[in-house]
Amino acid sequence: MALPAAPPNARIRALTDSLYEIHRQAGDAHLELWPDDDILAVLAYTRSRFPSLPPAQSSPLRRKQLIARAELTRLVYAQLDSEQLGLLDQARPREQHTTDYPVYLKDLAPAMGLKDPSGVNQRHNRLLAAVNNLPRLPREGRRVLRERAERTRTDFLKMQAAQAHHNSVRRAAHALLDVVDELVLSEDAEDWIDELQEMADENLQLEEMVGFAARLNLLVQGVANEGSLSPDAAQALEGAREALAYRRPARDR
Repeated sequence: MALPAAPPNARIRALTDSLYEIHRQAGDAHLELWPDDDILAVLAYTRSRFPSLPPAQSSPLRRKQLIARAELTRLVYAQLDSEQLGLLDQARPREQHTTDYPVYLKDLAPAMGLKDPSGVNQRHNRLLAAVNNLPRLPREGRRVLRERAERTRTDFLKMQAAQAHHNSVRRAAHALLDVVDELVLSEDAEDWIDELQEMADENLQLEEMVGFAARLNLLVQGVANEGSLSPDAAQALEGAREALAYRRPARDR
């Protein structure tokens, strides 16, 4: 089984260590000038000292150095992409429906080396595509934004449906608890009454809503005198069963 990929920072450190070792093996006379903890300086040093490595015909060190530099450059490039994307997300937060941004595009564009302010949004979309391992094209970035918005909308609708279901279950639980004195319950069901009453008035999180419904279900299944209930109690019991029988529409399954 393949080992998981090393985190980018760990891999960057491994590559710089490997480059240092390559130059040490080559007997680099200027190795005391090796720039520790400065990735760009390491790239500059290895580029400037490349001619001092043994010829490719007599040693594999040049090949190894070039491959290590290529990977290191790619990882640094990816980190810079992430940093620039983070900068743009903070400068133009898309979740805020406002024009009160911390900086104008006309001021941001020249700082990014862009002549046209509209190029900032194009750059944002290119970067968004790149960090999602897609072709570095604006349309790919826009596709990521559309998919993200659709996932957000889907998650919101699911949460709405879950909340509506829970509200129905909560109402049914209150109605059943109002007539609990009429119910003859199994011993297991009686154990859940106090906890169910306590939870019925709490503002529950989604995972707690599931537990609440499970407790109500245990109470319903534990009713042993259904045939002798008053009309109100029978109606409350049936209402609890209907609330617990809730199913999402087929398209959401």
